[in-house]
Formats: sequence, C-alpha cells, structure tokens
Amino acid sequence: MRLTRAGEYGVRCILFLAGSGQGKVVGRVEIAKAMDIPEQFLGKIAQQLARSGFIEIIRGGTRRISSFVFTR
Repeated sequence: MRLTRAGEYGVRCILFLAGSGQGKVVGRVEIAKAMDIPEQFLGKIAQQLARSGFIEIIRGGTRRISSFVFTR
C-alpha cells in the first residue's frame, strides 16, 4: 500500500497529537518541527483532519498561529 505525502504527514500529525494526550492543545509549529512536516502544508492537512473529526483547530490570536487538539 502506498501513502501520498499528505497521507503520511496526516498520520504523523495524528500520532504526535495522540501521544500528547487527548484534549491537550499543541501548536502547529511544535508539531511541524517535531514531525518534520512543512508548516504551511500541515495547516492544509489539519483542515482535512478537522473536517473528518480527528482533530479540532483552535485559531491563534494576534500572531494567527493555529493549535490543534486530538479529539478521538
């Protein structure tokens, strides 16, 4: 079975969030650095994961940096 790059990054994101614990808010920059995912690409992948109900996106304040929460 072959995964697309987006699919692989999505799995990495979910694994990181699951390891952080359910309900813990984790910043996009932290996930991107820890899992070697381009930050802008992570934002697009996170939108798909949120639509599927795997994560919740919390919009940032003045710096407009998003954070994510594992929901399942």
